[in-house]
Amino acid sequence: MKTLFRLFFSLSALSALPVHAQSDMYVRVREAEKMLSDVTEMIDYQVIEEKLLVQESLVRRQGAFLDSLRLGILYHESALILMKRKQKSSHAQMSFDLLSRLMASVQPENEFLPLIAAYRASARSLQSAGSGKLSELAEAFEFFEEAAQKYALFSPYPEFLRGSVAENLPSIFFKKRRFAQIDFYSLQKKYETDNSFADSRLMSFVYLALARIKRKNDVSEANLLLKKAMSLDSEQNAAYYEAKKLLANAEKK
Repeated sequence: MKTLFRLFFSLSALSALPVHAQSDMYVRVREAEKMLSDVTEMIDYQVIEEKLLVQESLVRRQGAFLDSLRLGILYHESALILMKRKQKSSHAQMSFDLLSRLMASVQPENEFLPLIAAYRASARSLQSAGSGKLSELAEAFEFFEEAAQKYALFSPYPEFLRGSVAENLPSIFFKKRRFAQIDFYSLQKKYETDNSFADSRLMSFVYLALARIKRKNDVSEANLLLKKAMSLDSEQNAAYYEAKKLLANAEKK
């Protein structure tokens, strides 16, 4: 009986530890994300274009795995901004195809898989936005669910990108839109438990999104979240300016 009690206590204690204390996958994923931080969540299209030219040249010359992954993410970032500008582009398709090939080429324990899977799902959603095909949107959310099930303990990207897609969907897609609140609150909880879980730039976008959710019912809480978003974006290249604009508008009322 004592042996069983000790075993139960040991397992309970282990489950309460931060995920990085239980698996080296957490540490490897953190390092992988740092290596790609200069091409994720970009807001300056001129910088994206410059990086795309360099990356396409590198992939043509040597086709290394990491160069190809960077290119796939850059195609995604380009497609996202061009979509917001209502400009047509083949970059969503190019991102999805390239990331699909990379996903099929790596072993299940590869530390870049959380990023590949999440950006691949998001690229599929961008294809749907361009084509208007609901089947592509449904498939994107299937890919997101698979990525979240496998990697959300190790990486913020499956929930972050799914939440980002969900919050921008028309209200008719209310079942999918609910993932914005689910995913962003999940990320807030994980980050406030362990702030090594996600990069501060990424979290600035999370707090901005949470502020948008909150502002309908709790303006004071929304303003605190906006200030948090601004503080996390110390280099002012993520959510800072959008959060500042929303805060200024709120304070005028």
